Amino acid sequence: MNTLSAKHVLAPLDFSDPSMRSLDAAIELAKTYGGKVLIAYVAEPAPYSPDLVTPPDGYEKKVTERTTERLDEICNSHIKNGVPTSYKICFGQAYSEITELAEAENVDLIVMSTHGHSGLRHMLLGSTTEKVVRTAKCPVLTMKYND
Repeated sequence: MNTLSAKHVLAPLDFSDPSMRSLDAAIELAKTYGGKVLIAYVAEPAPYSPDLVTPPDGYEKKVTERTTERLDEICNSHIKNGVPTSYKICFGQAYSEITELAEAENVDLIVMSTHGHSGLRHMLLGSTTEKVVRTAKCPVLTMKYND
């Protein structure tokens, strides 16, 4: 029987309250196992339109700059808590980028929140967390927070 390891934890983050709370859980797990945390921020690719003023590379640059500032702040606060924390910014479909990153970085565990969408919205959009659970090659810990 394999035992759960949390030496290298991937924490997808969208800056929502539930995702920030799941990051805290990932940090605690990594601290317990003497591990590290990799935060993944996935932005949707720029929509293409002939009338779009900003070209796609300009969009990605702006998103990367804004996100980098916020993620640097988050990583610095968690490193101070004794847990090495780094991040990657990706562009694409969230579930695909998360599972590909988990495999490429050889993470032990993905810790992510559920947002609890249901009904028509869930049917149309699906759940990123649900897709990650189905497609990831490593264990996925889902955190549901009722506010």
